[in-house]
Amino acid sequence: MKNYFPVLVSRKGETVALQHLQQNDKDDISPIVQVVMKEVRNEDREIIRHDLPNDLEDYFTKHWGFFGNQVMFDFSLFKELESHTEWVKKFLTNLLAVGVNSLPVVQSGGDKKYFDMIKDLIKGSERKICIRTSNNSTGGFLSCKKTINNLMSELKIKPHNVSLLFDMGQIDKTNYNDKKLGHGQYITHAKSLVASKDFSGEGFCWGDAKFYELSRKDEEKDKPGNSTNWVQYSQNHHIALLNSLLKVSTPLDF
Repeated sequence: MKNYFPVLVSRKGETVALQHLQQNDKDDISPIVQVVMKEVRNEDREIIRHDLPNDLEDYFTKHWGFFGNQVMFDFSLFKELESHTEWVKKFLTNLLAVGVNSLPVVQSGGDKKYFDMIKDLIKGSERKICIRTSNNSTGGFLSCKKTINNLMSELKIKPHNVSLLFDMGQIDKTNYNDKKLGHGQYITHAKSLVASKDFSGEGFCWGDAKFYELSRKDEEKDKPGNSTNWVQYSQNHHIALLNSLLKVSTPLDF
């Protein structure tokens, strides 16, 4: 059984964070990856087109093929999903063929062509899926049992092959990125973090080692990296820390 199910987006900042987790953390988690198209930008950083994330299959083949792995793929944010269901089917099938235990995510009200493809993909097999249900204005979690049962019935899947994801919605976030200060602020933030009593230590995870390395630099002279690097380090720390906390938590008795 997996210990933690972090929700990530299939962008470099977050996939690199997964890549650099220690193996014991990888063993404990099942990432829920929200797959998105790759943004292609011009010299002015303006988005000029969206491409298929063809490198994602190679990434998970290389970094997530260990024994006992599991990863869930959610395509609800995928642009023009209806036009790319064959690409998605090939992506999921190829990963499973090389030993990556890939679970597609489905939800009520999603793209019908995608849903039908998943239904066909799991037909007559013991392949597992994830059903995602949201707290919405049409009954919220009070109506989730009926929604889940309807989806399982339509997919003709047994309960033991289903993982449930209860989506609580977006949480307000705090943004420590002040664009007026430029990338040099990352060194300043790293110095404050490392000096804090709450810092886990440079040996805790790859992200913390990077924060420590960054804190030794000079704001005026050294290159601080960029926002993608900061996402990589912070996400890596976040996943490692949450997993360590959940490991020592005492299960509730019901």
